Amino acid sequence: MKPQLPIVFILLLCLSVVAQQAETGILTGKVSDRKTGKPILAVNVFFNNTTIGASTDADGEFVITDIPVGSHELVIACVGYEYQQKVIRLSAGEKRHMNIRLRPQVYKSDAVDVEGSKAEHKKWQKHYKIFKREFLGRNTNASQCHILNPEVLDFEDTGDGVLLATAQAPFEVMNYALGYKAFVFLTMFSYAERSFVCRFKVQYQELASEQREEDWNGNRTKAFGGSFRHFVNALAVGDLEDEGFYTANTKGMEATFTRFPYVHKDWQEKMFSRSTTDKDELQLHFPDYLEVRYINEKDEITGKDIQLSYINLTQDSIRVNLSGYTYETVIRYGRWGRERFADMLPLDYPLPDRLRPPKLQ
Repeated sequence: MKPQLPIVFILLLCLSVVAQQAETGILTGKVSDRKTGKPILAVNVFFNNTTIGASTDADGEFVITDIPVGSHELVIACVGYEYQQKVIRLSAGEKRHMNIRLRPQVYKSDAVDVEGSKAEHKKWQKHYKIFKREFLGRNTNASQCHILNPEVLDFEDTGDGVLLATAQAPFEVMNYALGYKAFVFLTMFSYAERSFVCRFKVQYQELASEQREEDWNGNRTKAFGGSFRHFVNALAVGDLEDEGFYTANTKGMEATFTRFPYVHKDWQEKMFSRSTTDKDELQLHFPDYLEVRYINEKDEITGKDIQLSYINLTQDSIRVNLSGYTYETVIRYGRWGRERFADMLPLDYPLPDRLRPPKLQ
């Protein structure tokens, strides 16, 4: 019998590109209302998918220090206003000032039944259960995540097996497994039986607890182990096998297809090359599917002794940086296809020293 294919997970995160150098810069600025010109209080100004950011004061001003040099995606968001995103590049010792004007958000004026019927509430609960499962995940970490304000979520069943979700405001996630509080700005959520597409911006805050710190550090290390980001950095330093990764090229994921292992390091160069424009980027280029086995840890979901993943490129060559961010779409299956928010670490999560190229230590 032909084995069932795993659910495809296409995670399209507009992530910031965080350099690992010790040099830093400073960003200051003022945020005001585009229509009135008045300063806006409590605007979240942050670098996407990191713990780096600040909020504006009563004068609409903010200061962000200790920003790693390099290119970053800056997000400016506030309830009641359309969010903005800007890609900025900072050099070592640079201090930059920005004046930002936000446009007030226009909301639909459709009448809303505040209480709602029991049937509508039951349908919302059903959809919310699917949303939590697909957004947070299904493992132990997901069971320790809680969405604090689910009432901002709206759902639409398209009638053809697709569930769409939107958020009227950022929703807050407490991840008690990894020790983070996250503010999620959802831009797209589409779930079907065989595919899942999710786009969002996120700002992380580290939780503080001396009693839990050791557990959180251990869980973060475990979440990093075997992840796509771990794989990319192991590939970059040439230590795939030492890090527990074994790769092969195959025309399909079924067992009937022949595997062509990338055993030697010179063979591994066939599936990637260094970027000619950015030293922190790799170019992935391989035909069909790349099978990746991670042997250092069991798969919590399948119960197997190894974690098995596949990736498929949507074009001949794609760029990926050392944060694990792919500039073009990569379709992930298996373990990586099941990675969800509960297992995700901010981009400024520090890499182990062994995975840092010499220039980054």
